[in-house]
Amino acid sequence: MGMRPASGEPNPQELLAALLQATSQLAQSASQQDQKLDRLSEKLEIFAEQVSRSASQQDQKLDRLSEKLEILTDQIGRLTEQGRMLDIRLDRVVVAAEMQAETAKVQAEMAKTQAENVAQLLAMLHGKSA
Repeated sequence: MGMRPASGEPNPQELLAALLQATSQLAQSASQQDQKLDRLSEKLEIFAEQVSRSASQQDQKLDRLSEKLEILTDQIGRLTEQGRMLDIRLDRVVVAAEMQAETAKVQAEMAKTQAENVAQLLAMLHGKSA
């Protein structure tokens, strides 16, 4: 170290050297902090872009799913209507079949009655001719 003045105060040159060294260290530390902040800022920008891209992709997926859901809802509505129409047609077929069965039953009874009448007539004719 340099010489101290007789009063015991530090040498001004030593103070200046210490001040310059401290200033240099502060400047270096500030520079390092700036570099760290720059790197963090870049990372944050990249992360923000990734989040934005991901959000956009999710929005697109949701839009596609919404469209598919709309299509499925329409298809279900059409199928439900077709099922209802089929039920109506089946009801009509059942009613028609029941009516035909009833008509066939009446016709069978009429045929039976006619057959009995013919049998009686034949019996009467055979009885007269004998």
